[in-house]
Amino acid sequence: MLVAVPTFHGRVSPTFDFCHRVTFWQVEGMAFQKLANKKCRPTDPFEKAVRLQAMGTEMLLCGAIGTVLKIHLEAMGIQVLSGIAGEVREVLTAFTTGALHEPRFRIPGAPGNPPIPGGA
Repeated sequence: MLVAVPTFHGRVSPTFDFCHRVTFWQVEGMAFQKLANKKCRPTDPFEKAVRLQAMGTEMLLCGAIGTVLKIHLEAMGIQVLSGIAGEVREVLTAFTTGALHEPRFRIPGAPGNPPIPGGA
């Protein structure tokens, strides 16, 4: 499976819509291998979707993403797992081992996340 991860300083980028770099990974079972690191600065976020599709992306692991863009990607046949946070390699390990649901891999406020203690 070809997995795309928007990255920022070795971490999952906080938001896909405004990310500048996407790393592509080949994932097979519990193993993953980095294939490419691409700059991605189109002014139109839907152009990013077209580029992901052209690369053969099957899954996007990302932080925040606009609802319309997420729906567009899914309509193009790209699965989207959003609300993800953490070091890219740790996130990929969690993805391949089924541990991505752990709170440490979720951005605060993402659907399914517990409220932050002391938060409003």
